[in-house]
Amino acid sequence: MESTMQEIPLLISRIVEYGRSAHRNVAISTYFNAEPEVTTFGELGNRAAALAHALSDVFDVKVGDRVATLMSNCAEHLETMLATMSMGAIFHPLNRYLMGAQIQHIIAHAQDKVIVCDPTYAELLIPLLDTCPTVEGVIVLDAAGIDSDAARPLADVSALAREHVTRPMTILGYEAVLDGRPSDYDWPIFDETTAAAVCYSTGTEGQPKAVVYSHRSLWLHSMSLQSTDSFSVRNGTTFLCCVPIYHVLSWGVPLTAFMVGAPMVFVGRTATPAHLAHVIADAMPRQAHGAPTVWTGLMVHYNTHPPEKMSLQEIYAGGSQVSPAIIASWEERFGVDVIHAWGMTETGPVGSVAHPPAGVAGEARQRYRDSQGRFPVGIEYRIVDDNGQVLPNHDRNAGELQVRGNTVTGSYYNPDNSADGGHAEGEHAGGKHAEGTQPEAKHAEGTQPETTHTEGAQPETTHTEGTQPEGARPEAAHAGGKHAPSMMSTSEAPTDERFTADGWLRTGDIGTVNKDGYLTIHDRKNDLIRSGGEWIYSAALENYLMEATEVIEAAVIGIPDERWGQRPLAVVNLTPETPQGRETAESLAEFISRQVPGWMVPENWTFVDSIFKTSVDKFDKKDLREAYRRGSFDVITLPKA
Repeated sequence: MESTMQEIPLLISRIVEYGRSAHRNVAISTYFNAEPEVTTFGELGNRAAALAHALSDVFDVKVGDRVATLMSNCAEHLETMLATMSMGAIFHPLNRYLMGAQIQHIIAHAQDKVIVCDPTYAELLIPLLDTCPTVEGVIVLDAAGIDSDAARPLADVSALAREHVTRPMTILGYEAVLDGRPSDYDWPIFDETTAAAVCYSTGTEGQPKAVVYSHRSLWLHSMSLQSTDSFSVRNGTTFLCCVPIYHVLSWGVPLTAFMVGAPMVFVGRTATPAHLAHVIADAMPRQAHGAPTVWTGLMVHYNTHPPEKMSLQEIYAGGSQVSPAIIASWEERFGVDVIHAWGMTETGPVGSVAHPPAGVAGEARQRYRDSQGRFPVGIEYRIVDDNGQVLPNHDRNAGELQVRGNTVTGSYYNPDNSADGGHAEGEHAGGKHAEGTQPEAKHAEGTQPETTHTEGAQPETTHTEGTQPEGARPEAAHAGGKHAPSMMSTSEAPTDERFTADGWLRTGDIGTVNKDGYLTIHDRKNDLIRSGGEWIYSAALENYLMEATEVIEAAVIGIPDERWGQRPLAVVNLTPETPQGRETAESLAEFISRQVPGWMVPENWTFVDSIFKTSVDKFDKKDLREAYRRGSFDVITLPKA
């Protein structure tokens, strides 16, 4: 007996069409300035369709081609994401805080065809394009409304391209390319396991690695975020998206919001505490997400600029551990529930969420809140010791966390980090692809209808000087009109050491899972401190330090020690009124000695005005260790207890 259920592919285009219809009046607000730019799901869906026509008509973007973005969180970024995925192309958000060489590597590795760019980042992007041969054109947002002295108008970006790019390159304005194009698109139908988006790790342990999400995995993840055991993204409840779209699609929240009709608020290109406080006061969101450093900085701002009213009820924080002191501070001062979430680029991204089980209260409830939470049914987990043995669930059984599931990657795309990858042959003009390079797509109503434009609607095309006649269709930048090879969702047999032989992802996180299935992360494997044959968890020391009233942030790294092998160095950002000196170091050492055995207490201290962070607001311990090796820190060494 076979199932009688219909098999309709879980495609992002279904989310777009549902959201633009059922939730057409739901608002999306972007705060580039003090006053928001407001659009609706319906209008955004119309513009996403128009953009899909532009990508197809002007750049011949097809199923499997890559469309990248170098943008801040805004409605246009979401339009680009939804248009690209829905038409079967692969959405690739670039992390604007990476170094130029890393961005160049990622563009070349992904073999992006078109890049949609905020004019603020044009000076970062354009000089890289000569070394990114697959890129055929750049679509530039209009500078108007973007509060940035670095935002360059289209003419300046075109001039920059003529200066730096020596091959054909089409530069178009975003609004001009949408103008006059249809607000409906005959979205293709294809297999739900087709690649929808590619995101890269932050490269803190080498070159960034690519994880490719399928339409199916994004659907399942979006459904999971609606659960009350997860983020509870829901109709009519405004969600403040502080996580950048380049950081794993803003943790998947925008897709879920489009599904359920949750109004969204984007903070634009800056998330300073003062700007964020203004956005919260003006937009009155009920839910938000972001890295712990965002909420730590905002709390410091509120110490001197207390809000008249606090609309937030739930903050989902992840990327690194949230100190219990910060959780308690938000709850006691504002009644806001700060909820731990754990995940990675590789887990699609949200893995576990720390909602306490029903019926617990007091200290027991707090212990659950301090954990990283419980996994959803679609993710399996296990704790493995150094000998590869799977440990039973117990809060004393620490080992490496390994996971697998429907939203967990099974491998990395092109894991040898080759940016060449070769190109598949194809007939670009006729829209044909080399056999086996792209999944076949069909349309709901037969073939894709020919698109016509009103007279003069085709935007002016700007090329590097002397390369192409005005208005000509751009040819493929690589000889012979070749398409990039297929980027299928990364679920094939793993070849990377991050994956076990039986298909589990080694997360690199050291933790425990208790008998109720709640995960507690103690540290990153690479951040453990080996002192005299014993392990010291740097994250635990950081959490204890941040309970001290004079500490804003604290990071702990291991440094060489002749006797013990390694000892902890505490890198501390103090409140403005606290003196940076030996007396403060002694006071903090005494404070932390009440929490941990004496041999774990750091005797090495340095005080800084800010702590190095990665592009996704985690403590950059690689840079901290390098700064120590260079002698950049003024280290205070206390007598060892």
